[in-house]
Amino acid sequence: AWVERDPERAVAEMDALLAEIDLESVPAQDRRYPALAMVYAVAGDQERLDDVASRFREGVEFTADPFGWARIEAAEALIAVAPADDAALERLEAAVLEIHCDRCGDAIVGIGAEAAGRPERAIEAYERYLTYRYYDGAQHLTHYLGTNVHERLGALYEEVGDPVRAAQHYRSFADLWSSADPGLRARAERARASAEALGGG
Repeated sequence: AWVERDPERAVAEMDALLAEIDLESVPAQDRRYPALAMVYAVAGDQERLDDVASRFREGVEFTADPFGWARIEAAEALIAVAPADDAALERLEAAVLEIHCDRCGDAIVGIGAEAAGRPERAIEAYERYLTYRYYDGAQHLTHYLGTNVHERLGALYEEVGDPVRAAQHYRSFADLWSSADPGLRARAERARASAEALGGG
């Protein structure tokens, strides 16, 4: 949803994958509902998020998976962020503290700050995200966002009037995606063109 900037397609693909799995045969705690909730939050699908959150809470006691409950609440806090809603953004920042994954939290807050129309706060969160140099297997999916964080930072720095940093991040994104799938390569080319136009190509 976030990597390809196509939430409708992401939800459709998730629906297709889930249709092939008999979730009822899997213990409720192992159904990855918190991860699904975050996908739906990023995609902006309130109905599906509400459904998986309800299923999780009905099937999993808080004491059995407190971090799962925290991730569900973070997903709900993310989807609740609206433009210029600083109170909702602050609730999101508080919620991610409970998931005990700093890098995950920075990515989620960055996405939320963009939704709130607060580019400076998004920049702060995404720049923190990029400072993590270790590889934690429990957070491996979060590391895949790094390339796209450069793309978002390029746009955000351009928005706040910092062409030098915008060009740097656009160029980093373009370099990292230079061998992307053909369907995605055009974004790398646009980013490189943006860096050149900003004087950083």
